[in-house]
Amino acid sequence: MSVAFDANATAPTRQSGGNNLSNGNLIVGSGANRVLIATLTIASYATGVAVAWDSGGTPQSMTLIGSATNAQAYTTYLYGLVNPSSGNKICKATWTGFVTAELNCASFTGANQAGSTATFAHMNTATGVSGSVALTITSASGNIAVDAACTVTTLSTPTQTQLYAVAGTLPSGGSSYAAGAASVSFGWTTSDYWADVGCDITVVPNITLALTGNTATGSVGSVAPTIAAPLTRVAGSGSVGAVSPKITAAL
Repeated sequence: MSVAFDANATAPTRQSGGNNLSNGNLIVGSGANRVLIATLTIASYATGVAVAWDSGGTPQSMTLIGSATNAQAYTTYLYGLVNPSSGNKICKATWTGFVTAELNCASFTGANQAGSTATFAHMNTATGVSGSVALTITSASGNIAVDAACTVTTLSTPTQTQLYAVAGTLPSGGSSYAAGAASVSFGWTTSDYWADVGCDITVVPNITLALTGNTATGSVGSVAPTIAAPLTRVAGSGSVGAVSPKITAAL
C-alpha cells in the first residue's frame, strides 16, 4: 500500500485584506485512510491562526504541521487533518489582524491515521533571498512528501508535481507534492525573498500478529477456546462431541 493523491482544489482562494478566508473548491473522495493538507500564505504578521475543514457543517480542526517566514514577514503555513469528511466542504482559515492571504487544500488516501507527527512526519523549513527555492524532506517509499512555498514576487517552475501557484500577486504562494523516497527535494524559481515548509505523509503501517498457545476444555457438544495475541497454537479437549482446534498459521 502507498499514499496516493486523491483531489486538489480546483483553484486557490485569495483576499486582499481581512481576518478570514474560505476555500470551497475541493471535493474529498471516499477512499480509505484519508488525510487533508491545507496551505495558507499570509502577507505580514498575523496571530491566532486556525484552519478547519467543513466549517459550514461539522467543523474538523486542522493541526499546524509547520510554518516558514521570509525576511519580509510573508509566512506560509502547512496544516493537516486525518480522516476528513468526504465531499465538497468548506476549508476556512481565521486569524487576528487585517492581512492579505491565499488558501489551498488537497487530499490524499492510504495515509497513517495516527495523526500528529506519526502521520505528518519530518517537517522541515527553509528560507532565502532570491533565485532557487530549495527544501529537502526526509521520506520513504510508499509515502508522499508535500511542500508550501511563498515569495514576494512570483513562484514558477516547481521541480515536483504542482498543486497550485499564484503569480503576480502579493503574496505569491505555491504547493507541490512528490512520491516518497529516502530524501525528496522541492524547488521553485523566484527573484525575491522566499520561504518554504514541507512534511512527509506516512503510509498506513503494516500490522503483524503472532500467535501463542492457549488451551480450553468443554462439555458435550461444546468447546470454548480462548485466543490470545500473540498466538501460535490453541488446543481444546472435551468429552463426546467436543472438538480440538489447532491453529498454526501466523496472522
